[in-house]
Amino acid sequence: MMPLLYGISPAQNLPNSIYAEVFGNAGGYSINYERIVFENLSVRAGFMFVSDASAFPALANYRIYAGENYFSVGAGILGWHV
Repeated sequence: MMPLLYGISPAQNLPNSIYAEVFGNAGGYSINYERIVFENLSVRAGFMFVSDASAFPALANYRIYAGENYFSVGAGILGWHV
């Protein structure tokens, strides 16, 4: 799955982000809020609504830095309401 709009470069490193994601963690699309808690740790919550169902992805991501680049590893849950 690949996000449509996502990216925080180390030079930017903003503590708060709001973005849209297509075919990502919620399956179809989602609107997400991400907060960098520590330099290597961020948390994210999102929302998706489709006709009679909604989804709520929640994730924690850990960044492993190699110079100015990083690799992100994350885990989370996806709640559905039908």
